[in-house]
Amino acid sequence: MDADMPLADVLLVGGGHAHVAVLADWIRQGVPQGARAVLLTPEPTLRYSGMVPGWLAGQHGLDDGLVDLVALAARTGVDLVLDRCAALDPEARRVTTAGGRQIAFTIASFDTGGVGQGAALLGDDPRIVEVRPIGAFVDRLAGLRASRQGLMRVMIAGGGAGGVELAFGLRNLAGATPRPEVTLVTGAGGLLPGFADGVRRRVAKALARQGVAVIAEDARFEGGVLMAGEQSLEPADLIIAATGSAAPGWVRASGIATDGVGFLSVDAHHRSPSHPHIFAAGDVAVRTDRPLAHAGVH
Repeated sequence: MDADMPLADVLLVGGGHAHVAVLADWIRQGVPQGARAVLLTPEPTLRYSGMVPGWLAGQHGLDDGLVDLVALAARTGVDLVLDRCAALDPEARRVTTAGGRQIAFTIASFDTGGVGQGAALLGDDPRIVEVRPIGAFVDRLAGLRASRQGLMRVMIAGGGAGGVELAFGLRNLAGATPRPEVTLVTGAGGLLPGFADGVRRRVAKALARQGVAVIAEDARFEGGVLMAGEQSLEPADLIIAATGSAAPGWVRASGIATDGVGFLSVDAHHRSPSHPHIFAAGDVAVRTDRPLAHAGVH
C-alpha cells in the first residue's frame, strides 16, 4: 500500500489486545457490512506481557505468549500494513506512518499502547532497558540470556505489579548459576501502591524470601552513578525501567482531545469526545467517565 492508497472504511492502528479481540470477533461474524478494513501495526505478532516473567523463570517457551497478527488478518480478510503510526490528522481522517505512507480512513481505532518513560525519569544510560514496547524488551533479554552476560546484577525501577513480577522472574532466571542479584527500587510510594495493605505485606515477605532487595526511594543518576536516595546502586549490569506508560507524542500533536499528560481521551464507549469517528483502547487511551490504570485488565 502506498501514499495514494484507497480509503479504509475501518482502520485499526496497533495490534494490541483490544484489536485482537476485534479480529477474533470478525473471524466469527465477518467484517461488518463488507467494509474495507486495514490493520496498521509495527510487528507481525503481539506478545502477551503477562507471560514474560514466567518465560524468564523457565515456565514458558519464548514463543508461547505470541499472537500471530498476520494469520489473524489473513483469516478476516483485513489488509495488513507492517509499519508504525507516526502522526494523526483527525480532521482530515488520515494517519501517516513512520515509513511515510498515508492511510485515509472513515473510522479509526487506536490500540498502540504507550511508550516507556525510563530515560525521562532516570536519565540517559546505555544499561537502561524499557519494558515498553514489550517485544523489544524481550528481544534484549533473550540476547542477554543467550550470552549469559549482563544479567548478574539487575536493578528494576518501578514498584508496581510489572516490576514485582519481573523481580521474581529474574531472581529465578532459568539456567542461571549463580542466581542474579535483583534490586527493586519502588519509588517513594513503596511496593505495589494502590494495592491492599495485606497484599503489599505478603508480597514484601515473598520478595524477602527470594532475596530480592527492595528500596523505597526514587532512582536517579548522579555523575553517571545510579543512586536511590543517598545509596549507590552500582555496580548494575542492567537497569529495567518498569516505571509505567507515557503517551506517544503524536497523540498530543494531532490536536485530538487528551488528558493533562497527552493520553487520548475517550468516553465509556471508548470514543473520542472531540472526534467521534475515532476510538481508542489500551494504554494509549484514558477514560473520561472513571479512572482506570493504564497497565491493567478491566
